[in-house]
Amino acid sequence: MKYFLGLFVLIALVVALVLCQGSVPDVRDPVVRVFGGAGEVSGSLSIVDLGQTQIMVDCGAYYPHGSGTAEKRAERASKKNNIIPELASQCQYLIWTHAHLDHIGRTPLLVRKGFQGSILTTQGTATLASVMLDMQVRYDANRVRNWAWSTFGFRKRAPRVVIKPHWHPSCRYAQKISQRNLATRTSSLKELRGYLANLDGRKVVVSPCRMCSQMEVDAILSLVRTFPFERDIQLDSNTTLRFLRAGHIPGSASALIESVVEGPAKRILFSGDLGNEISLLAPGPSPAPEADAVFVEATYGNFTRDPDTIDQHEVFRSDVAETLRGGGVAWIPAFALDRTQKILYELTLAQEEGLISGQIPIFIPSPSAANITSLYQTNQTEGWFNDAVERNRNAFRPLGLKERLPKGPLKGPAIVISTSGMMDTAYSARIAPVLQDPSTTVFLVGYQDPGTPGGKLRSGSRSVFVGGKKFEVAADVKTYGCFSGHGDASEIDHWLSKQSTGTTVVLVHGEGSDLAERANGLMSLFNVVIAQPGEAISVE
Repeated sequence: MKYFLGLFVLIALVVALVLCQGSVPDVRDPVVRVFGGAGEVSGSLSIVDLGQTQIMVDCGAYYPHGSGTAEKRAERASKKNNIIPELASQCQYLIWTHAHLDHIGRTPLLVRKGFQGSILTTQGTATLASVMLDMQVRYDANRVRNWAWSTFGFRKRAPRVVIKPHWHPSCRYAQKISQRNLATRTSSLKELRGYLANLDGRKVVVSPCRMCSQMEVDAILSLVRTFPFERDIQLDSNTTLRFLRAGHIPGSASALIESVVEGPAKRILFSGDLGNEISLLAPGPSPAPEADAVFVEATYGNFTRDPDTIDQHEVFRSDVAETLRGGGVAWIPAFALDRTQKILYELTLAQEEGLISGQIPIFIPSPSAANITSLYQTNQTEGWFNDAVERNRNAFRPLGLKERLPKGPLKGPAIVISTSGMMDTAYSARIAPVLQDPSTTVFLVGYQDPGTPGGKLRSGSRSVFVGGKKFEVAADVKTYGCFSGHGDASEIDHWLSKQSTGTTVVLVHGEGSDLAERANGLMSLFNVVIAQPGEAISVE
């Protein structure tokens, strides 16, 4: 009898513990898993498990990189971009550190997978994310969608047919297509383009519906809550978040998470992407407050810039002016977000200095670059930039701006800023014939993957394939490091300078030997860990 009574009491205790589990505080140490940006420089995604609260920091897309052809690298990235950790949709919060797609580009997939939490970020990031997410959603080449389009255009006698396929079930333009003209297909955008290209002897241009994209982006933005820098944000009774200025692009932030369950607070800091002191638009970040664990980017590894790099701004303006004086085309491949606007500011300064005539055309054919530039202009006095930029009314409005490339061959003197920063997509194929002209200069102002046309030019190749066509290169090629948005090793050391010797520093956003060298450089100061994909890191 006593045996059964004891067993009954034991079972009752177990049941009581199970029933009360939801109300008992979880006092174990916070655990962080780095699912993207671990041993690579894109796809940023980390999950912080605080017991009762789970927080995702960034939800970025992967960029093509590594060995193999451009198609193979793009295929690998695409496969990874269609996968998201199972834990992700269960998070109550997603933090966006900034608006680059390698930090927010998988958010549409996350929302489609059922995420219903809040997206926390700064106002600047939310503003820029609207344009960046539109690019990601509209032109995601490998996402399978249920497409619907009108075949009416095929009945017109024109040299090319423009098809605008729809995929959002609530799109009013799709609903207006008559059954007589309606065509449907379930496929990726890449497959759809291949299918339509073979339906007609004429050129078929496929332009995904803007309204479908906007509706999808609006649904994401409805989850966004914005907060100022340097203010504590109460996430629950035990957890606060604070955004610190990262100085990378407008709105960019480092995220400090503080959790107090039992005993002293645990502080976890995510650097995001950190800026530098060579930018003309805004200063780099200040040293970060002390934390128990710091997840810090190592994009540049142990590299430290030459102190004279800042002087390259003047050299760049002078070099562009020299190309124009020779009647040539200055081709400046630059990404739509931030790099294009930095170049526009340089051209404004060059015009003010009398180096470049306001009569010289400056072609920026990318609608996304134009939209982002408009946001820079609208928010010019909203604390995004330093005083000199805020006061310059023409900072991002040099004379001669044109949003369309000319019909026929591109001739100098002219400046063209193309938004494929590595010359491998978008308008690059249209511009590429100028590479055969010795009066042309290509200005490489950002990172160039070795497998891209820009990377080939940077390594000295005198022939490149752009858009599937080979071009012999007679143009001059110049490279500049002053437009980088990342801090080098010495600047990140300065950012880490308030950390104690007991701090755990976890290296993310780096590759191979760069990570190893960076770890060796920091080991005498901190407890250094190189993040491994999905591996649990306990914050003790």
